[in-house]
Amino acid sequence: MRSVSSLVLTSLVSGLILATNVHAQESNGSFDPSGTWAFNFGVEQVSFDKEQAYQEFIDDSATALNIEGEYFFRSHYSVTLGIQFLPYDDEGTFSQDTTGGYKSSDASGMPIYGELGYKRFFGPSEKTYVTARAGMSVMVASDRSISNCSNCYEEDIDIDGGFYGLLGAGVRLGQAWTLGVHYKSYFSGDIDNAVGIAVSYGYR
Repeated sequence: MRSVSSLVLTSLVSGLILATNVHAQESNGSFDPSGTWAFNFGVEQVSFDKEQAYQEFIDDSATALNIEGEYFFRSHYSVTLGIQFLPYDDEGTFSQDTTGGYKSSDASGMPIYGELGYKRFFGPSEKTYVTARAGMSVMVASDRSISNCSNCYEEDIDIDGGFYGLLGAGVRLGQAWTLGVHYKSYFSGDIDNAVGIAVSYGYR
Protein backbone atom coordinates (compact mmCIF):
# COMPACT_ATOMS: atom_id res chain seq x y z
CA MET A 1 0.00 0.00 0.00
CA ARG A 2 2.76 2.44 0.91
CA SER A 3 4.62 1.73 -2.36
CA VAL A 4 1.46 2.55 -4.34
CA SER A 5 0.95 5.76 -2.35
CA SER A 6 4.57 6.74 -2.93
CA LEU A 7 4.19 6.15 -6.67
CA VAL A 8 1.05 8.29 -6.76
CA LEU A 9 2.80 11.04 -4.80
CA THR A 10 5.83 10.96 -7.11
CA SER A 11 3.60 11.24 -10.18
CA LEU A 12 1.71 14.14 -8.66
CA VAL A 13 4.95 15.92 -7.76
CA SER A 14 6.12 15.62 -11.38
CA GLY A 15 2.83 17.06 -12.62
CA LEU A 16 2.98 19.82 -10.03
CA ILE A 17 6.48 20.89 -11.09
CA LEU A 18 5.47 20.87 -14.76
CA ALA A 19 2.34 22.93 -14.06
CA THR A 20 4.33 25.45 -12.05
CA ASN A 21 6.93 25.88 -14.80
CA VAL A 22 4.28 26.26 -17.47
CA HIS A 23 2.15 28.79 -15.62
CA ALA A 24 4.70 30.78 -13.63
CA GLN A 25 5.27 33.10 -16.59
CA GLU A 26 1.59 34.11 -16.42
CA SER A 27 2.05 35.64 -12.97
CA ASN A 28 1.97 39.45 -12.83
CA GLY A 29 3.78 39.56 -9.48
CA SER A 30 1.02 41.57 -7.78
CA PHE A 31 0.28 39.10 -4.99
CA ASP A 32 3.04 38.38 -2.49
CA PRO A 33 2.04 36.64 0.79
CA SER A 34 5.55 36.93 2.28
CA GLY A 35 5.43 37.84 5.98
CA THR A 36 1.71 37.03 6.37
CA TRP A 37 -0.38 34.40 8.17
CA ALA A 38 -3.22 32.27 6.86
CA PHE A 39 -5.59 30.29 9.09
CA ASN A 40 -6.90 27.07 7.59
CA PHE A 41 -9.99 25.02 8.47
CA GLY A 42 -10.43 21.69 6.74
CA VAL A 43 -11.90 18.21 6.62
CA GLU A 44 -9.94 15.06 5.76
CA GLN A 45 -10.84 11.48 4.96
CA VAL A 46 -8.06 9.52 6.70
CA SER A 47 -7.15 5.90 5.86
CA PHE A 48 -5.32 3.75 8.43
CA ASP A 49 -3.20 0.65 8.04
CA LYS A 50 -5.84 -2.08 7.85
CA GLU A 51 -4.02 -4.59 10.06
CA GLN A 52 -3.33 -2.04 12.80
CA ALA A 53 -6.91 -0.76 12.69
CA TYR A 54 -8.21 -4.34 13.01
CA GLN A 55 -5.98 -4.98 16.04
CA GLU A 56 -7.23 -1.79 17.72
CA PHE A 57 -10.93 -2.53 16.96
CA ILE A 58 -11.54 0.58 14.87
CA ASP A 59 -12.60 1.06 11.26
CA ASP A 60 -9.76 1.58 8.77
CA SER A 61 -10.94 5.08 7.82
CA ALA A 62 -12.23 8.17 9.62
CA THR A 63 -13.30 11.74 8.92
CA ALA A 64 -11.17 14.35 10.68
CA LEU A 65 -11.31 18.10 11.32
CA ASN A 66 -8.13 20.16 10.91
CA ILE A 67 -7.31 23.61 12.30
CA GLU A 68 -3.95 25.14 11.39
CA GLY A 69 -1.92 28.30 10.98
CA GLU A 70 0.38 28.87 8.00
CA TYR A 71 3.15 31.49 7.97
CA PHE A 72 4.84 32.63 4.75
CA PHE A 73 8.46 33.39 5.57
CA ARG A 74 9.19 33.97 1.86
CA SER A 75 7.01 34.61 -1.19
CA HIS A 76 6.57 30.95 -2.10
CA TYR A 77 7.61 29.16 1.10
CA SER A 78 5.65 28.61 4.30
CA VAL A 79 5.58 26.65 7.55
CA THR A 80 2.34 25.22 8.95
CA LEU A 81 1.42 24.11 12.48
CA GLY A 82 -1.89 22.38 13.11
CA ILE A 83 -4.04 20.13 15.25
CA GLN A 84 -6.47 17.45 14.11
CA PHE A 85 -9.61 16.12 15.80
CA LEU A 86 -9.94 12.49 14.73
CA PRO A 87 -13.05 10.55 15.85
CA TYR A 88 -12.63 6.83 15.20
CA ASP A 89 -15.44 4.61 13.96
CA ASP A 90 -15.22 2.37 17.01
CA GLU A 91 -15.84 -1.38 16.88
CA GLY A 92 -14.75 -2.01 20.47
CA THR A 93 -17.22 0.14 22.41
CA PHE A 94 -17.78 -0.67 26.08
CA SER A 95 -20.37 0.57 28.60
CA GLN A 96 -20.16 1.35 32.29
CA ASP A 97 -22.48 2.42 35.09
CA THR A 98 -21.51 5.95 36.19
CA THR A 99 -22.85 8.54 38.62
CA GLY A 100 -24.63 10.06 35.63
CA GLY A 101 -26.18 6.79 34.50
CA TYR A 102 -25.18 3.96 32.21
CA LYS A 103 -22.91 5.35 29.49
CA SER A 104 -20.96 4.04 26.48
CA SER A 105 -17.45 4.88 25.41
CA ASP A 106 -16.22 7.01 22.52
CA ALA A 107 -12.94 6.59 20.63
CA SER A 108 -10.83 9.40 19.21
CA GLY A 109 -7.33 10.60 18.47
CA MET A 110 -5.68 14.01 18.43
CA PRO A 111 -2.58 14.45 16.26
CA ILE A 112 -0.56 17.63 16.09
CA TYR A 113 1.52 18.25 12.99
CA GLY A 114 3.96 20.54 11.27
CA GLU A 115 4.69 21.10 7.59
CA LEU A 116 7.31 22.92 5.56
CA GLY A 117 6.83 23.51 1.87
CA TYR A 118 6.35 25.41 -1.31
CA LYS A 119 3.17 27.21 -2.42
CA ARG A 120 3.05 29.05 -5.73
CA PHE A 121 0.28 31.41 -6.85
CA PHE A 122 0.03 31.86 -10.60
CA GLY A 123 -2.27 32.59 -13.51
CA PRO A 124 -4.34 35.71 -14.23
CA SER A 125 -4.29 37.88 -11.07
CA GLU A 126 -2.54 34.92 -9.37
CA LYS A 127 -5.85 33.35 -8.37
CA THR A 128 -4.65 29.72 -8.57
CA TYR A 129 -2.09 27.93 -6.45
CA VAL A 130 -0.24 24.62 -6.22
CA THR A 131 1.67 23.36 -3.21
CA ALA A 132 4.11 20.59 -2.28
CA ARG A 133 4.99 20.00 1.38
CA ALA A 134 6.76 17.67 3.78
CA GLY A 135 5.20 17.08 7.17
CA MET A 136 5.30 15.14 10.42
CA SER A 137 2.32 14.13 12.56
CA VAL A 138 2.50 13.13 16.25
CA MET A 139 -0.46 11.55 18.06
CA VAL A 140 -0.76 13.28 21.44
CA ALA A 141 -3.94 11.43 22.46
CA SER A 142 -5.60 8.26 21.17
CA ASP A 143 -7.98 6.32 23.37
CA ARG A 144 -11.36 4.71 24.01
CA SER A 145 -13.07 6.22 27.06
CA ILE A 146 -16.28 7.57 28.55
CA SER A 147 -16.52 11.34 28.30
CA ASN A 148 -16.68 13.43 31.50
CA CYS A 149 -15.96 10.47 33.76
CA SER A 150 -12.75 10.76 35.78
CA ASN A 151 -12.76 7.27 37.33
CA CYS A 152 -14.09 5.23 34.42
CA TYR A 153 -12.21 2.54 32.56
CA GLU A 154 -10.32 3.60 29.44
CA GLU A 155 -8.11 1.99 26.80
CA ASP A 156 -5.26 3.30 24.69
CA ILE A 157 -5.69 2.99 20.92
CA ASP A 158 -2.28 2.45 19.37
CA ILE A 159 -2.39 4.53 16.18
CA ASP A 160 0.78 6.49 15.46
CA GLY A 161 1.33 9.46 13.19
CA GLY A 162 4.41 9.73 11.02
CA PHE A 163 6.21 11.47 8.18
CA TYR A 164 4.25 12.33 5.05
CA GLY A 165 4.28 14.24 1.80
CA LEU A 166 1.45 16.53 0.71
CA LEU A 167 0.36 17.84 -2.67
CA GLY A 168 -2.45 20.32 -3.15
CA ALA A 169 -4.06 22.89 -5.39
CA GLY A 170 -6.67 25.58 -4.99
CA VAL A 171 -8.04 28.98 -5.89
CA ARG A 172 -7.95 32.39 -4.21
CA LEU A 173 -11.42 33.85 -3.57
CA GLY A 174 -10.90 37.59 -3.32
CA GLN A 175 -7.86 38.94 -1.47
CA ALA A 176 -8.13 37.04 1.82
CA TRP A 177 -9.82 33.67 1.18
CA THR A 178 -8.70 30.47 -0.56
CA LEU A 179 -10.33 27.11 -1.20
CA GLY A 180 -8.15 24.07 -1.84
CA VAL A 181 -7.87 20.30 -1.96
CA HIS A 182 -4.90 18.12 -0.97
CA TYR A 183 -3.57 14.57 -0.81
CA LYS A 184 -1.23 13.19 1.88
CA SER A 185 0.85 10.02 1.57
CA TYR A 186 2.41 8.72 4.80
CA PHE A 187 5.84 7.08 4.80
CA SER A 188 5.79 5.89 8.43
CA GLY A 189 3.33 5.30 11.27
CA ASP A 190 -0.14 3.75 11.09
CA ILE A 191 -1.81 6.15 8.65
CA ASP A 192 -1.67 5.26 4.96
CA ASN A 193 -3.03 8.42 3.32
CA ALA A 194 -5.54 11.24 3.58
CA VAL A 195 -7.57 13.35 1.16
CA GLY A 196 -8.90 16.70 2.27
CA ILE A 197 -10.51 20.04 1.49
CA ALA A 198 -9.77 23.28 3.30
CA VAL A 199 -10.76 26.94 3.36
CA SER A 200 -8.20 29.54 4.39
CA TYR A 201 -8.37 33.15 5.57
CA GLY A 202 -5.45 35.54 5.81
CA TYR A 203 -2.64 36.70 3.50
CA ARG A 204 -2.66 40.17 5.07
